[in-house]
Amino acid sequence: YSIVAYIYLILTVGLSLALRGLEKRLRRQHQQ
Repeated sequence: YSIVAYIYLILTVGLSLALRGLEKRLRRQHQQ
């Protein structure tokens, strides 16, 4: 298994999690 593919996978998962966390923060700010 290539290192580049492994890094790409981590970046993709990390980005999706970061977007979800950002979305939750924005929703909380809008509610307040």
